[in-house]
Amino acid sequence: MPNFKMTRQGPFKGVSYSSGEVKDPKGQIAACWEAIGDSALKLRHFLDEERAESRARVLAEIPHSAQKEVATQLWNMFKELVSLCMGKSTLGLVAASKVLFSVFPEVALPIDNAEWRTVFKTIDYGDIILLMASEIAEWERMVEVHLDSCDPHQIKTLPSVYNVMAMKARS
Repeated sequence: MPNFKMTRQGPFKGVSYSSGEVKDPKGQIAACWEAIGDSALKLRHFLDEERAESRARVLAEIPHSAQKEVATQLWNMFKELVSLCMGKSTLGLVAASKVLFSVFPEVALPIDNAEWRTVFKTIDYGDIILLMASEIAEWERMVEVHLDSCDPHQIKTLPSVYNVMAMKARS
């Protein structure tokens, strides 16, 4: 959460990592895990069973039916997280997406407010995940280059690369 600058205000205010330990004064991370922990473990097991060549490319390597299952499971977890991530001035969409990305960087997408409003224009996180998968597949088909190979030293997963493109699209 500190990397996303989400610990300065809102529901994750005060969360920090120092001296090898997480400080979670309001128990926010614990509450998130309580809400989605079982589902997260189920999705992790599902992804492991898909046996993709590369964890960074799992979203592109699994069949469409598996992508749909991943999107459904992420959407269900997202709905559980939104209420926990709401604050006085936030609907919780950004934080929920970033929590999921921190747990599943290979298949989840962190989405900021501008992207919610101007790029995706929906709150259905599952639809966004399927859109991301299809756009990555189409781009790779057209240019015959793996998207994640464009900057192999900086970006680690397909959603990371896609996020940079989505941030650019919001401008």
